[in-house]
Amino acid sequence: MRAQAQLAVLVAGASSPRPPRLRPSRQRHRRNPPRRSLTLARSLQDGRGDDGSAAPAPRRRAAWPAVSAALFGAGFLLGPLLDGIHSRVGLQVYGDGALSVGPLNTHVLVPPLLGAFYLTVGLLHLFLDEKVPQKSKATGSPEKTATSLIVLALFIELSAELYRAGVPSNVEAYVLFAGAEFVWLFLDGSWLGFAVACLVGTACPLAEIPLIKLLGCWSYPNADVHLLGEVRFLASSTTVRIISSSRRAILLSPVLSRVTSSPCGLLQGLVSWTTTCYFVYTPFLANLARWLKSRLEDGGADDDGEAAARSS
Repeated sequence: MRAQAQLAVLVAGASSPRPPRLRPSRQRHRRNPPRRSLTLARSLQDGRGDDGSAAPAPRRRAAWPAVSAALFGAGFLLGPLLDGIHSRVGLQVYGDGALSVGPLNTHVLVPPLLGAFYLTVGLLHLFLDEKVPQKSKATGSPEKTATSLIVLALFIELSAELYRAGVPSNVEAYVLFAGAEFVWLFLDGSWLGFAVACLVGTACPLAEIPLIKLLGCWSYPNADVHLLGEVRFLASSTTVRIISSSRRAILLSPVLSRVTSSPCGLLQGLVSWTTTCYFVYTPFLANLARWLKSRLEDGGADDDGEAAARSS
């Protein structure tokens, strides 16, 4: 009987089905991927903040007023010193409002005008860097900026020495145009930079016309481009005096001359090769603007980091 009872228990245990194992449902325990980072990235791309509100303007835009002020200040202070290289040899003669500060001869309007020149050309380069970025050797590093300034000063000095030596204007123009092309290739090398330099070299001499004809700020004694409506008359009835600090002489002209009613009493016109000086100015202003922008942006980022550290 005992053996039969054990056998019956074994048979009953073997015949009873095992309860099925409950497997966790994949659908129930599946975790949704985090979408906060994607939402944040999309918000930043759309110009919105984390909560969907408008994000603040980029730091680089906040640095533009400081860059503008620095460019104008550089032109106000440095520009007349470079311009004084030409006035030292008598290339231009200043009229009413002339100033003499030691060996420097200038005009009261020259510093603000050159400040506006530095500001306009510098901001033009920064604007084009954002809209039409191109590879350029004028990267705005301290070395490139210093090199372009030295090259500019040497180029202006070369033009002044050729003028003082009495080199014919057309010959000097050929030499300086070739030198300007080499300077562009050495300091910039981009076609966009070449186009901007051509624009500056053409527009700036033309911008001098109202300053010469209407305001009489300065005049070029040996102008070779006459666009300002000269008056012709025989010099035998008058005396044309051209005072040049380089030649230390007063020339009396006995031939048919061109003179005007300019307050300076000298020839009204432009000098053809001065366009090359504006051309060579452009790579320096590109380097200067980019260097100032990088420095002021870095300074702003450092200030933000220090403020965040103090608040934490």
